[in-house]
Amino acid sequence: MALTIDDRIEIQDLLAGYCLGLDDLDWESFSNLFHHNATLDYTAIGGPKGNPQELIELLNVFSTNVSSWQHTTSTNILKSVNGWLITERILHSSWSHNVPD
Repeated sequence: MALTIDDRIEIQDLLAGYCLGLDDLDWESFSNLFHHNATLDYTAIGGPKGNPQELIELLNVFSTNVSSWQHTTSTNILKSVNGWLITERILHSSWSHNVPD
């Protein structure tokens, strides 16, 4: 199954929504990006593994110590397409500004 240009744009929009949901602390929009059975795995960077709600709870606590942050994605490479399963390699960056004590 080959992806169309429209499919690729939808994926880009999804990634932009991911970054904006995090940046705006808009947990409802962020959570709406994921399937109800989704598992988010950030263990490769020392983070948690769990469902979106578990990640939101952690981020909500973490965000109280951050006055602002910015998330971006780049270097999106579709590695394989198998039916509805798409594997993609994404470079995700985030910057934060901490609240001083």
